[in-house]
Amino acid sequence: NEQLTPRYSVMIPFISGILYNNIISKKDASGSGLLYFWKLLHSLPPQIVPIHNVMLFMHCLDACKADTDSSFLSSQLRICHKSLVDSFKSWIISWIHFDKDKDYAYKKVLWNDYKRILDRPLNKVMKSHLSNFQYVLHHPDIHSCIIDQIKIIQTQLNTLNHDGLIRDRLELLQYLCISAKTSDVVVQCYKQVFKMYYDMCANLLCVISVKLNEQQLDNVIELMMCGLVQKATAIHYRYAFSIAKIALQLNERQLNKVFECLMNAFESGKITICYICAHALATISSQLGGKQLDYAFQYFICNFPSYFYYDYFNTDSIQFLMGLKEGQLGAVFQCLIYRLSDHNEYDRVKCAELLGKLSMKWNEKQLNDAFNSLKNKGMCGKALETITVKLSVEQFDNAFNYFISRFDCKKDSSHDKYADLLKEIAQRLDEKQMNIALKYCMDKLNDKNEHRKNRIKCIQLLEIISNKCNEQQLNETFNSSMNIFNDGNNDKNLRSECARLLGTIAVNLNGKHFDDAFQCLANGLKDGDSTVQQSCAKSLVTLSKKWDDKQLDVTFQCSIDGFQNINGYCCAASRHLLEGIAMKLNEIQIDSVFTYLINGLKDNNETNRKLYAESIGFLSTKLNKKQLDDVFECLNGLKNEKECIHALCEKSLGIIATKVSEKQLERVVNALISGLKDKNID
Repeated sequence: NEQLTPRYSVMIPFISGILYNNIISKKDASGSGLLYFWKLLHSLPPQIVPIHNVMLFMHCLDACKADTDSSFLSSQLRICHKSLVDSFKSWIISWIHFDKDKDYAYKKVLWNDYKRILDRPLNKVMKSHLSNFQYVLHHPDIHSCIIDQIKIIQTQLNTLNHDGLIRDRLELLQYLCISAKTSDVVVQCYKQVFKMYYDMCANLLCVISVKLNEQQLDNVIELMMCGLVQKATAIHYRYAFSIAKIALQLNERQLNKVFECLMNAFESGKITICYICAHALATISSQLGGKQLDYAFQYFICNFPSYFYYDYFNTDSIQFLMGLKEGQLGAVFQCLIYRLSDHNEYDRVKCAELLGKLSMKWNEKQLNDAFNSLKNKGMCGKALETITVKLSVEQFDNAFNYFISRFDCKKDSSHDKYADLLKEIAQRLDEKQMNIALKYCMDKLNDKNEHRKNRIKCIQLLEIISNKCNEQQLNETFNSSMNIFNDGNNDKNLRSECARLLGTIAVNLNGKHFDDAFQCLANGLKDGDSTVQQSCAKSLVTLSKKWDDKQLDVTFQCSIDGFQNINGYCCAASRHLLEGIAMKLNEIQIDSVFTYLINGLKDNNETNRKLYAESIGFLSTKLNKKQLDDVFECLNGLKNEKECIHALCEKSLGIIATKVSEKQLERVVNALISGLKDKNID
């Protein structure tokens, strides 16, 4: 009964192949082993869905090379194999021509235009198995059967008046391209209805192009090239996209033919170039290289330069551009620099992005020119960052000084990007630049009259460069952060950022500084703002690797108070603390915090209940069965029971699943399934 499990469904055909080879090698010339194998397989209980049995049999037959005629096989084996082939033929015919659901499996979207809303029977099974057969589909009986069925479809395409059935047949034809003969008829079918179903047929021809021979590809190319002259934009786009896709399967002769046709059509005006057919030309010329690549580049730079940077249609030009020569790239560079002054914002942004993407191709002068052109442009931060880190030492120093001079965030939001750029390039700063950045940030940070945004940006920059600071610099930064955090500053965002900085710095400090940071952050858990409390909790967790036992006890007590919402502590901060320290707690501490969390599940506030449930999940590794039973008993009947179970398992599903009873696991599964159906994406 386990014949269809993945393990056995692989091993059983493997065994049949061994037994077949034993006949060939005359280890079992009579074939008694293989015959017994088939008898045993046929004696197994039938499955509820018989197609899976059939596919297992076919894989076994495939392992025997679908052999029905070899003289070394006994007559019993030949009859057995032949009966399997005949059986599979009937399944193929049923699959191809199934239309019993036509009255309810489709939704009418337009006049005589139908969309399938129910999966077609056997489709998934056939799709997943057919491509894995090496011999079965090429058996003469099955192969001729498939050709006959394709020809029947070809006839039906002229008579069927049901759009859904036609689309179904066009879709399944792609799986019947098993040989040159079948592919011939399939291509004819697609060509037959191409005008009516151009989008679908073009896409399917691209899919099967890997299976087509040279002559068949020639026919497809001719069809596509003829379609390019269509005036209707959507049709023209589809043909152009298809040419670009199929180009990857073409040989040099075919590529040259398409290239010549495209160039002639563009230059004669027969086709007005668009981004899609430009992409097709670029794809083809990239594969050909040499003079064709040069011709294509010259045409683009003179007639259609926007192809290089305009990717609205996902026509990425990078591959084409990477194949260009130095001089050609220089022309592209000048084009992009010029377009940075374009009145169209989209074009400006795309040119900036491309300058960044191609930064590894620019020489020193071009990088410097690109930086100078981008530095005052809005919405070019990423490109500016990419180019800046590739500048020479001298140019990088100039860039750094420029960013520092433009750091002032209070002027307008566009100046935020210079602060952000400093953060992104921070790891490349040398000692001199580090000192400048550090002094600048410290001066801004210590100036109480400085704009709050500047002070926050300085803290964020200090957090990033702290790993490059020496001990003295760390101490100075630490003292400033402590002073700001403790001076009663009423800016919650500033206090929150200081708490994060303290955690980042203090983990690299020892002795009194570390102890002071710990105490400061522990006190911060009582801050009047929840954001600050949570920042302090996260920073304390960062420091936890260097705690002594006393500090662990203090933090544990803070979390206990928070789960009770007493002494100025709150449960949200305690949740962050517990997530970080759960594995450090001893059995007594686990029991203690568990008691408060269980009581918290009885809270009237649904949000709090979910928070307590999630916190229990952090302890799951150390909870015993009785404690988990208590949790599920407490959750039973709650208004938001399923949400609480989801919170409980969110970060500990694997552990909880191995510890709970079968009924409890069923509740977990039901809660998760219910969550999948929830329309709320969160």
